[in-house]
Amino acid sequence: MYAYAKEKTKPQYPAQTAAPSEEEILEQLRFNNFPKDDLKTILDKIKQLNPKLKQPHLLVAKYRSGAAANSQGSANAASSKSASSATTGGYKFSSDIVDGALYLYATNRGALYINSLIRKAKGQNINIPDSTKLAREAKKEFEVGTNPAAFAPGIDIKRVIKTLSEKGNAVAIMNQAAEEAKSSGMNTYYRGTKHRPVLNAIGPGVLVSANFLMSVTQDKKTAEKFSSGKYNSLADLDEFGVIYDITGNPKDFKYGDAIEKESIFPVGTKFKYIGRTGATYRFVEQSAAEVKKYKGDIYRLYRQRSWRLFSGANG
Repeated sequence: MYAYAKEKTKPQYPAQTAAPSEEEILEQLRFNNFPKDDLKTILDKIKQLNPKLKQPHLLVAKYRSGAAANSQGSANAASSKSASSATTGGYKFSSDIVDGALYLYATNRGALYINSLIRKAKGQNINIPDSTKLAREAKKEFEVGTNPAAFAPGIDIKRVIKTLSEKGNAVAIMNQAAEEAKSSGMNTYYRGTKHRPVLNAIGPGVLVSANFLMSVTQDKKTAEKFSSGKYNSLADLDEFGVIYDITGNPKDFKYGDAIEKESIFPVGTKFKYIGRTGATYRFVEQSAAEVKKYKGDIYRLYRQRSWRLFSGANG
C-alpha cells in the first residue's frame, strides 16, 4: 500500500493544437500567482501561452481585477472613481451646473475652454480662451444637422460658464460629472491626439497622470481621425499623430457624440505605460491602491503638449 499525499497540481488541459482560451490562461496565471503589479511578466506569459491572442493587454487588466475572461462591465481593479471621489471636497454642485458643463464639453469650443481651465489649475502656464461668446458659439455648434437636439434646455449656460471659471471649479465639476456617470466597462479604448517626440522620454512601467478630462472611444477609426489633426485646433508643425491604446474602465459621456462612442476618464486618472508599437502607445488604468504602492516618478500628461514630471513620487 502506498499513501499518496494530495498535491496541488497545475490545471490539466488535453493535448490540443488549439491555443488555450482566455479563461484557461487566467487560470494558469492564478495558479502560478503572478504578482499583479508586474505587468511585463504577466503580458509575456500571456503571449507565451497564446501568441495569437489579439488583445493580450486587455487580459492583463482582467487578471489584475480578478474578473472572468468574458467580463465586460463589473471589473473594477482600476475604477475611474479613484480619481474623482476626493476632488469636490464633499461639496456637490447642482445638477444644472454639472449638466451644463457636460453640454459645453460636448462641443469643440466648450471642451477647449474647460480643459484649458483644468490644465491651468493643474499648473500649466496657458492662456484661457475668451468666453464672452462661448454660450452662443457652443449652442450653434451643438445644434447642427436636421432636427438637432436642443442645447442645454432650461439651463443658464452663462451661469455655468461663470461657475466653471472660478478657481478650482472646473476640475471639481467635471470630476463630479464623471463620478456620477455610469461606468463604460472594462475594455480597450482609444484616444487620438497630436504630440511632440518627447512622448518617447518615458519607459514601460512608468505611471502617468491625465491632467485634463480625457475623452476616449472604442472606435479606433474615430481616434485615428483625431490623431491626423482633423479636429485639432492647437496643432503645431513639430507635433505628430499618436494613438493611445488604453485598458480601463472610463465613464459614459451622456451628451457625447453617439457616432464617436465617447467615454471620459476623470481629471487625475493614473495610467501605467506598457509600451508602444509605432505611433500607438499602450496604457493600463491604475487603481488608487496600485498608485499608492508605486514608488517611481509620476509624469503629467498634458493634452497635446508634453510630459512633465510631478515633484515627488506620488505628487
